[in-house]
Amino acid sequence: MAQQACLLLLLLLLPLSAWSVPAPHVPGREEQMGTAKPGYCHHISEVESPLDEDCSSCHNNTSCSHCAGDADCPGATKCCPGKCGHTCQEPVLDFCYLPSVCGNCKALFIRFFYNASSQRCEEFVYGGCGGNRNNFETERECSQACSHVGSQPRRRGSPRPLPRGETLRAALLPTPHLSAPGAR
Repeated sequence: MAQQACLLLLLLLLPLSAWSVPAPHVPGREEQMGTAKPGYCHHISEVESPLDEDCSSCHNNTSCSHCAGDADCPGATKCCPGKCGHTCQEPVLDFCYLPSVCGNCKALFIRFFYNASSQRCEEFVYGGCGGNRNNFETERECSQACSHVGSQPRRRGSPRPLPRGETLRAALLPTPHLSAPGAR
């Protein structure tokens, strides 16, 4: 009887183990239809209520565009998930510039990401789901995928690497455009 209970428990838990294995990239609806814009979304792992105080300024501000897909966003901006729901954001054109993101699950996988500031692949702990494409099983895979970043000047439209100590949230804040004195 105990052996049957263990077997039953094993069969019930087996599907759960699949959740901790990173899924391969599967094209989304927009990619399949050809309406996805180029680039990658920044990933903000903490998801809070769109009614949160931090989000109220976004909902009251017309410059914060909520969207259901890339087609809803002006210009080259993409519809990206964020703390306050899906909004139009400037994309990252090269995933090697994306930050390491541990994801939303609780597993402890040692992975590698390309740190554009240090121009080398570094270890981080991946939770097993979510995250972004700057996530490699081996340092060699990381180096092969992102070796072009350190050897070439940054392309126009590619984001600057985040300086040490600067958070992704701070980097996503709009930068005021200053005009030269006397210019109108």
